[in-house]
Amino acid sequence: MSSPIETLYVNNLPDKLDKKELKRALYYLFSQYGAIVDIVAMKTPRTRGQAFIAFRQVAVAEAALKDLQGVQFYGKSLRLAFAKSKSESIAKLDGTFRKKSAREKQQAALQKDKDFLMKIKGPKRPAGEVAAVKKVKEESP
Repeated sequence: MSSPIETLYVNNLPDKLDKKELKRALYYLFSQYGAIVDIVAMKTPRTRGQAFIAFRQVAVAEAALKDLQGVQFYGKSLRLAFAKSKSESIAKLDGTFRKKSAREKQQAALQKDKDFLMKIKGPKRPAGEVAAVKKVKEESP
């Protein structure tokens, strides 16, 4: 699990709700724990069913994570974790926000694609190992 920060990553969200209704429902559910700075929920094929909830305080995020883990939300069991990094909203509030250059954005997107492919295909094998595997498969009866 990531170390505690103000931002929670939520997944296993219903994808039948439109974006506006999903954000509203998440706000009502999570705002009972404290002030919410931002809710980011996207509906692209790759990001549907996921959201980020940014709170003002780490303690509030910890309490929400503890209490809402596995709670039924529109018929689905919520899965929560601390986000891997601070949200832009929190960075802007605490003065640490730095706008990424186009090159940094491109590199981040390429790394994300590589990570995604690694999940699907597994690690790349050296050429000699691939040839050996093919030879073994061909020789098998």
